[in-house]
Amino acid sequence: LFGPKVAYRAYPNNVKDLFKTGIVTENSVSVSGGDEKTSLSATATTMQHNGYVPNSSFRRNSIAIGGVTKLDNGLTVRGNFGYTNTGQKGGMFGENQIDGVASSFARSLFLARNWDLTLPYEDANGRPVSTSNAQYDNPMWSNYHNVITTQTDRYVAGLSLEYDVTKWLNASYQIGTNTYNANRLEITDIGSRAAEGKGNILEANYRTQSIESNFLLSINPKLRNRDFTVRAVIGHNVNQRTSKRSEVNGKEIIAPGIFTLANTKDKTINDSYSSIRRLWGVFGDVTLGYRNYLYLNLTGRNDWSSTLPKESRSYFYPSASISYVFSDALNLQGETFSYGKVRAAWAKVGRDADPYFLQDTYIVRDPFLGQALASASTSAANANLKPEFTSEYEFGINLEFFKKRLGFDVTYFSKKSTNQIAPIEIPSSTGYQEAYVNAGVISNKGWEVELHVSPIASRNFNWDIRATYTKINTEVISLIEGLERMAMGGVFTEIGPYFEPGLPYGYIRGTVSARDAQGNLLIDPGTGMVLNAKEPAMIGNPNPDFKAGLINTFSYKGFFLNAVFDYTRGGDLYSVTLNSMLGRGVLKDTEDRERSWIIPGVYGDPDELVPLLDDKGQPVQNITKISTNDLFFSGGGTAGTFAINGQDEWSIYDATVYHFRELTVGYNLPKSLFSR
Repeated sequence: LFGPKVAYRAYPNNVKDLFKTGIVTENSVSVSGGDEKTSLSATATTMQHNGYVPNSSFRRNSIAIGGVTKLDNGLTVRGNFGYTNTGQKGGMFGENQIDGVASSFARSLFLARNWDLTLPYEDANGRPVSTSNAQYDNPMWSNYHNVITTQTDRYVAGLSLEYDVTKWLNASYQIGTNTYNANRLEITDIGSRAAEGKGNILEANYRTQSIESNFLLSINPKLRNRDFTVRAVIGHNVNQRTSKRSEVNGKEIIAPGIFTLANTKDKTINDSYSSIRRLWGVFGDVTLGYRNYLYLNLTGRNDWSSTLPKESRSYFYPSASISYVFSDALNLQGETFSYGKVRAAWAKVGRDADPYFLQDTYIVRDPFLGQALASASTSAANANLKPEFTSEYEFGINLEFFKKRLGFDVTYFSKKSTNQIAPIEIPSSTGYQEAYVNAGVISNKGWEVELHVSPIASRNFNWDIRATYTKINTEVISLIEGLERMAMGGVFTEIGPYFEPGLPYGYIRGTVSARDAQGNLLIDPGTGMVLNAKEPAMIGNPNPDFKAGLINTFSYKGFFLNAVFDYTRGGDLYSVTLNSMLGRGVLKDTEDRERSWIIPGVYGDPDELVPLLDDKGQPVQNITKISTNDLFFSGGGTAGTFAINGQDEWSIYDATVYHFRELTVGYNLPKSLFSR
């Protein structure tokens, strides 16, 4: 129990019909045709997912059509259009203990494993039946009464024109759009612990659209000296993104069973927002080659952003890379050595801000007594924002042996991000809660390794293995002057990810228990519980030690089998689920209810947080017993235990995970079947 990591075991769940088998069905049909100049294809797909949670489902219907034709004047025209419609229905989500939330998922974890939820879950008036309506809604009742439905429409369309001006010069233009509309209806029915039991209806509408335009000139001349090759691309890019959203909340449902905003007493506009963001860019890309074994690539791009100040809205970022296929240059191929290449690269990438961070704006509110009402934003804008930049260099080598049956690719990279745009907390006396600034510098360094082996390669049977390994060290180098650390945001108030110089990116900071200089827990002599430290500290690093993957592919004649494994080693996670389940006594670790426990540690002074010493000047070992209930549930104030009311550090767990991602079995039909 008191080791650094704890594995918890759940009782078998005897609840019947709370969950069922989920079924996914998908059907697709495609047609295509054409001649030597023109081709056309179309695909229609439908998918239906009936969830294993009662009253949950997802459906998707889509159609896509595309075609290409080459006109007699040499112009090639391509076009595509796709439409997708989805519908989703399911229960509320979230942490059940937060006020105003009624999540059937969270509460079902806390119920005793032997509760029979096939019993009636609502009374004659349609109200939930539970042992304590103030504490929770019956999960089965929530599945059918507290429901979210979402309808979405997505349109994707594109047009492309391409023309060979000369044998070595090609001009092309592409324009496309991606439009997404979503309508959500969120119902909290009358009788729920949420919405004061009076019911609530939320209608939300979201629309986003992206328009992308690209003009390219591709240059590929044949040089007189055939040892050299050159390829170049000059281009112009425009990207525009618009977003609109609105939310209307209706409080207190009037007539039961009618779920429209018109059937609520009090309607409030939660959100009404629109934005537009535009980026213009010009770029060039040149690749020089020598005898097909030495290549130099140079790129450069300049962007103009609508979301940055006039003085810094224009920013340039280049890149350069070189690769050398020394096996070809030195003619080293043989029975043992097949291929060898070394490469090096450096690149710089710029990024603009989100819309409307440059000037303070007002938020329009609901009218008050018929008068227009607006309030200042709680976020302070910054008219001096600069673009973010990320610079990276990398080195790599690729070697293959035994006619390419054995090979590996190794890459080392170092990346540094500067002028990152982020909100920081500021004193409320300024009239704001946060301000947007160019916050600091972050470093990423690491290795990427790929290995492939073909142990068996015969006429009828083949076995191929491909393995990957990635290790990244991420560290915050510096923040702006005067800022010691910066919260990254999260769903909790006392725990979350942070930036802090010298520490890993996004380290987890939270409350901790008090300890003496030797690391012994300080115990409250009056209660036997662990004293709480006065200041939060780093309690976890979410960044994994490394990630690895393994793919095995077997093929025999026309049959094949493919297995994919993933492995993530290390990293930490914070689990509110285990915290709550321990505190509610539904895990096997809490089954010994009659036992008493003594927490290892020494008695401490609750005020000074220093060890209490005996007459010999030695710390006094804790001998105060507490119950199983107190071990996982009690606490508050100056002391706590290990689950509910305990400190955040006791809910940090090892994030190591083994994942059998996919198994594919198939058969390739012989080509002779389709010879005609």
